[in-house]
Amino acid sequence: MKSFFLLNFSVDKTRRKAIVIVIILGGLIRIFASFFLNLPHMHTDSIGYFEQADTILKSGYTNYFPNGYPFIIAFFKLLSETQYVTFLLWVNILMSACSIYFVYDISRKTFGSNEIAFFAALILAFFPTQINYVRWLLTEVPTTFFLLGFYFFYLRNKNLLEHL
Repeated sequence: MKSFFLLNFSVDKTRRKAIVIVIILGGLIRIFASFFLNLPHMHTDSIGYFEQADTILKSGYTNYFPNGYPFIIAFFKLLSETQYVTFLLWVNILMSACSIYFVYDISRKTFGSNEIAFFAALILAFFPTQINYVRWLLTEVPTTFFLLGFYFFYLRNKNLLEHL
């Protein structure tokens, strides 16, 4: 039986290789967009996140944005005073690449089809807005990652909340 893109997904090795290739290609295009297109990384909201992170590092509190992303920024500012933007971009790239796998696995479990799951991962890997948001230091990539991660782990263990 011929499957989507002429790949026989009944073979586990082929399926694994295909999704790994999609994740790697998705990661590479995100690296290119983040580091080689010479596009800005800061947006209007980014400035607020960074100001809030500076306040957190001074043991203060600013009630403008939720504190999650500013805490991440503050953590990387503690690690490196000069390269924190580069670290944050790499975190965005890794979270976005992991999101591709999360979408694949969630789709596979939801639809019961490896072909649909592969197609969903392929869409996410190359969807222009998903690639564009990786280069911005905003909350979109971490929010997507954590939401998909929750569903990913929930579907693996439906008793997830019992372990909290």
